[in-house]
This record gives sequence, structure tokens and C-alpha cells, in this order.
Amino acid sequence: MSTPERYDRKVKSDINFSGTGDNTVISAPGDGKHVEIDFCFLMVSLATTVQLKDGSTNWGGAFPLGDKGSLLVENTSGFHAPIILSNNSSFIINQSGTSQISGWTMHRIQGE
Repeated sequence: MSTPERYDRKVKSDINFSGTGDNTVISAPGDGKHVEIDFCFLMVSLATTVQLKDGSTNWGGAFPLGDKGSLLVENTSGFHAPIILSNNSSFIINQSGTSQISGWTMHRIQGE
């Protein structure tokens, strides 16, 4: 995981892995804090299935993506983040294959 960059109160974190299983994209922020993700874009090099996770809990269903497939989650309202994690939970992307997965997130830590 790369070092996050701060933009106002939002933090950018890169998505860059090729490992099977759970891959932590945003670390747990600490007790009494939670992560709100306003933007998440990822692209896969080969066909794979990805599962977004709120800590150990699946966030919705799994997404099967084809070669050079992509996934975009964006806050179009400007008010409520489309992904709000539980207290002190990491944002994890689980993949079934060994595809290179690249992208980035913009998120906020609430409660700090």
C-alpha cells in the first residue's frame, strides 16, 4: 500500500496489487473513526472476480470482470459517500485470480 496523499480533508490511496485473496487498500483508522469512500476506480489486466469488503464483511456481491475490465464507484451527489465502512474497519478488495489490479480511491476519515 502506498502512502496516502491529502487533498483538503480527502485522502487519496492507490490500488496496486496482483495477489489472490484479501488485499488491504485503506487501513483501519482507529477506534471511534470510520472511512467514507467518495470515489473508487479500479481496472484489471485479466479476467477475475473482485469482492469489496468492509473489514471482514462483504460489501454487496462479487463483481466478475473480464480482461481489461473496470469498476467505478463515485459520489455523484456530493453529500453522502457511496461506501461508508464500519467503525475502525479496513477497506479490502478480495480477488479470486492473480490479475494485476490498479486504480485509486478518494476517501475521508470521519471522527478525527
